[in-house]
Order: sequence, then structure tokens, then C-alpha cells
Amino acid sequence: MERHDALMDVEIERFNKVLRSWTDPTIVVLRGHLYSESILERLIVHELPRGDRLVEEAGLSYRQKLAIGDALNIIPDNIITFLRNLNRLRNALAHEMEKEIGDDDVERLCRPLGREYSSSREKALVDSSSIADPHSRALFVRLVVLRQSLAWSCGYVYGLTLGPARQSENVEGVT
Repeated sequence: MERHDALMDVEIERFNKVLRSWTDPTIVVLRGHLYSESILERLIVHELPRGDRLVEEAGLSYRQKLAIGDALNIIPDNIITFLRNLNRLRNALAHEMEKEIGDDDVERLCRPLGREYSSSREKALVDSSSIADPHSRALFVRLVVLRQSLAWSCGYVYGLTLGPARQSENVEGVT
């Protein structure tokens, strides 16, 4: 279990390093969506006897990959909901070129993560207290919450691909 947690933490840190350089919430969502899709593909390959064929040959959409991940019944419902919301937000960004990600979008996306969302939001609010400009402060909070929520969710799903360690994992209480 400790090895599993350590590897999951490494993946979360790797993900955070990639996203730290992006200061536009739209880019964070788009890159996070791509990253989560690759993690879903990895899970399918890991969990299904010939998952590699499914990923490589079926031309699955993100929604279909997520449905397979959900059907495997190993990803907690709150993360599935978060990833569905992520896909909806990504689609809205793709089809509404002028769309800006606002606080309501972040709330709708991240709320299913419960405590993870609340704690990242609280920390971001504290960390942003020295930013005088309200627009800059709001942007900072959005970015931090998006990055942390994406990192935590992708790190969790990545952890499922680590093998036997997950059988002993207690996912109760993951809200």
C-alpha cells in the first residue's frame, strides 16, 4: 500500500509540473482532458485481457473510454462524475470559441470531489489573499483548484493501474 501511495504521489507531482506552466484555465482544462484520456486508456489496457486492441483499434471517444472505466467498477463514482463534467466542459470550450471558464464552471466541475475540492479551494483562497486585484485573485484560485482537482483525480485513476496494491485499497470515504 505504501509503494502504491508513493507511486501515485509521483504521478500527481508529474502532472502538476506539466500544468504549472499554464496560466490559462482553458489550456489547463484541455491539457487535463488529454491527460485524463491517456490515463483511462492505460486503465483499459491494464484491466482488460486485450484492452490494448480496444484502445488501438476501436477509435473510442473519451465518453466511451470513460463508460468502460465506469463499467469496470473500480473508479469511485465521484471521480467518474468529475471526469464526465470535465468532458462536458472540454466540449463546451471546443464548440464555444469565446467561452471563458468562470467560477461556476469550476464549481460544477470539481464539486463531486467533495473534500478534495473544498480543501484545494480553501488553500487557494488563503494563498491568494495577498493578490490585490480581484480579477487576478479569482484567476489564481480557479487555476489552483483546476490543477489540484485534475492532478488528484488523474493520480487516483493512475494508481488503479499499479496492480495488486489496489485490491487492498479501501475506497470507502472517497468523496
